Amino acid sequence: MSTIQKFTWNWPGKDQGKPFISLTDWVNYLSKEQQEDFYKAQARQHQHRQEAIDQGLMVVDHKGYIWRDEATAIQGKPSDPIWLEYTTRYSQETGVELVITYINEE
Repeated sequence: MSTIQKFTWNWPGKDQGKPFISLTDWVNYLSKEQQEDFYKAQARQHQHRQEAIDQGLMVVDHKGYIWRDEATAIQGKPSDPIWLEYTTRYSQETGVELVITYINEE
């Protein structure tokens, strides 16, 4: 049985049509030094995802991340600590909340 990890976003004013501020848009407001730091962390984060794919733990498709099983999905993959700092700051400054849902498939 595989487990799909779906990502959705909530933000203040979503129901009233307030526009979504993407992570990419937010990064443009950082200093050049911070942008460079962010993009290096993002590259490391993508490498962690690729390693999980290469190990056969997950695939990525239109449904989301598809993990080998629920335990692997919940454990997840390693995350770059700098990446986590920036994504946490993004959420704090914009009010955007990432919602993760797990769906088991036969």
